[in-house]
Amino acid sequence: MLYQVKNIKIDTSSFQLSVDEIIVKVEPQVFDLISYLIKHRSKLVTRQEIFDNIWAGKVVSDDSVSTYIKKARKVLGDDGKCQQIIKTIHGRGFQFIADIEELSSQHISINKSQDKKYCSNPSDSSRLSKASYAKPSPKPLRLPDKPSIAVMDFVDIGGSESGTLFAYGLTTDINATLSRLPKLFITSRASVSIVSQLTLTPVETAERLGVHYLVYGQTQYQNKRVKVILTVVDAINNAEIWSEHFDSSFDDLFQVQIDIANAIVVAIDLAVEQAEIERTFLIPTEDLSAWENYHRGIWHINKTTVKDQEKTRFFLNKAISLDARFSRAYAGLSYVYMSLKLLDMSTDNAEDEKKSYDYAKRSIDYCKSESMGYMSLGRVSFFSHEPERALKHLDQGLQLNPNYSYCHAIKGIASAHSGSTNQALHHLNVAERLSPFDSLLFAMKMAQATSLIRQKKFKEAAEISLQASNYPNAFFSTFSIAAACQQIIGNTTKAREFVKMALQMNPIYSIESYMKFLPFSEESTKLLISKAMQEAGLPKTNKNILHET
Repeated sequence: MLYQVKNIKIDTSSFQLSVDEIIVKVEPQVFDLISYLIKHRSKLVTRQEIFDNIWAGKVVSDDSVSTYIKKARKVLGDDGKCQQIIKTIHGRGFQFIADIEELSSQHISINKSQDKKYCSNPSDSSRLSKASYAKPSPKPLRLPDKPSIAVMDFVDIGGSESGTLFAYGLTTDINATLSRLPKLFITSRASVSIVSQLTLTPVETAERLGVHYLVYGQTQYQNKRVKVILTVVDAINNAEIWSEHFDSSFDDLFQVQIDIANAIVVAIDLAVEQAEIERTFLIPTEDLSAWENYHRGIWHINKTTVKDQEKTRFFLNKAISLDARFSRAYAGLSYVYMSLKLLDMSTDNAEDEKKSYDYAKRSIDYCKSESMGYMSLGRVSFFSHEPERALKHLDQGLQLNPNYSYCHAIKGIASAHSGSTNQALHHLNVAERLSPFDSLLFAMKMAQATSLIRQKKFKEAAEISLQASNYPNAFFSTFSIAAACQQIIGNTTKAREFVKMALQMNPIYSIESYMKFLPFSEESTKLLISKAMQEAGLPKTNKNILHET
């Protein structure tokens, strides 16, 4: 028998359910439940009837009925709040209440292919009813200017009710967390949930939802362990850009769900960011949009040369010329101007510091939920010798996005030089865990070495400073702290090698330069590092440096 409810057809003879003439995958027991409720729609169906007829006497929990009713409603575009199709009569059972039409065989579409929209012989069309035509696919939606993502319904492969609930909760948590990131366009759960039920390719799914990236997931819940397999697909190019699995035991399922969701969000964010950067390098410069200019520029932002910073500035200014309210571009410009001040020791450029402040404030003015703006404002405050103000702004950024690695990194650096050693090491470790291949790692390692010096853990500090010096964007300040650490443990030869490397990169660099731009709140640590640098051969001051008047 063929039934139709709104735009949904249920064919009980072929066990198929279609929405807008597109066949939807439905679990056998869900299909059987829908069919049974339709067949007995003239009366209330009790839970016991469902047990007896759907599970045929198998032992299942009472909650299983509720779970499958929920699944049936979802397939039919209904939910427990609206109950426009399946109504719950509390304490008694359920009834199918929607208007339904019984169709004869002539109403069954002769076109089974999703690619063929009309009958193969146009001359026969007069003999076919309107229902015989497959409904044309909707016109693909236009992509937003920023990265767009749809988190598809996660599939539980364990089959248990707890596993199904965990998959649903994890999907919802990930979607909600991603939605708090203003740099991303996240499709609503309601829309994605409907499309998830359709048998579509990633390309077709992306066209329906108007997104660039799709997130697919499978969960398996068994014996107090959960396993999650995640994939991010670039649907426009039909390519998988990231895949990972998470495996965890638990005592508190909700906490595990939160932890896994946070880890997944960070990984998705990084994967999409990298994909966007790589994509922009395939586009001619003159054809870049505001968002693409931003990503082209951000690729250079932690490279420690004036030339790279100027490239970043060029692309970010181009982004702002295309979108005058582009919050993240202003935050990036704030970052760049402070970096230019730190890299150029030949002048005491107060104008760069002022621009850095102004751009960070403008970023927040245009988007108060943009954590990058608070990170940039915290960074310029720290390098301007205002550690308390810096920590306040960084905390604001972390309240907006607790998983923002740059905010953790800058807070760790600021805390290391403010004497809050435990806080510094905590945030630096979190930053590295969130972004283990970050281009800012050289600076994180420098701050870790500083904190370890304060704890008198000199050998560990020397080891960490060596790691910092090996990163490709290590620069004269990195080599200077490495020299101090080597000198403290008595390795003068190695310390002098690092001083030589620092002065080769910047001949006018000095201890005064280091202390000026990495302010220490604790005098004893400052004196210890200064003395070690001087013993290693780094000049105490340099008359070629222009001082403030």
